[in-house]
Amino acid sequence: MASSSTSKVYDGTQYVESCGAVVFDDSKQKVCLLLRARAKEDGSKQEAWVLPKGRRHCGEHRYAAALREVEEETGYAAHLQSLNMVTRAPAAQEPEAVTAGTPRPCRTYTEPFMVTHRNKEDGYLKLIYWYLAVADAQMTAGEETFTPRFFEPDEALETISFPDERKVLEKGIRLMTGGR
Repeated sequence: MASSSTSKVYDGTQYVESCGAVVFDDSKQKVCLLLRARAKEDGSKQEAWVLPKGRRHCGEHRYAAALREVEEETGYAAHLQSLNMVTRAPAAQEPEAVTAGTPRPCRTYTEPFMVTHRNKEDGYLKLIYWYLAVADAQMTAGEETFTPRFFEPDEALETISFPDERKVLEKGIRLMTGGR
């Protein structure tokens, strides 16, 4: 039987899962970006403002990977923020046949609110699952290649370096401020 949808199948050598978060300060008024500095082949530095994210370890839950990466890269432990959003996922207490994949509001949701699909130059697929998180007030030392800084939401949207992460940031800000 033929399906009306299109699909492509990847084995474990052809993709990697990453997890990240849009991280707000404990007042939920400012959002964290990382200044990432990388050395280029010519010895110069390449800098970019990014969201915290990284690869999920084997056997690690996606949400745990997102929180681990936030702490490693920003120096802040964080917790997931429950949010209200529109999703195709059924609520735990309702049978899937009730929703049949129809988008509808869901309350107290701590699943990923967005997914990025990147085709990497060296031929593999990178999937990034994005969460909404709030940083705990106390900071420890993060990775040396990243400098965390909290911005007002509008300034963060102007500062972030990559268009796909700007879309994630925009949605995260809307969800945190009560929009959908």
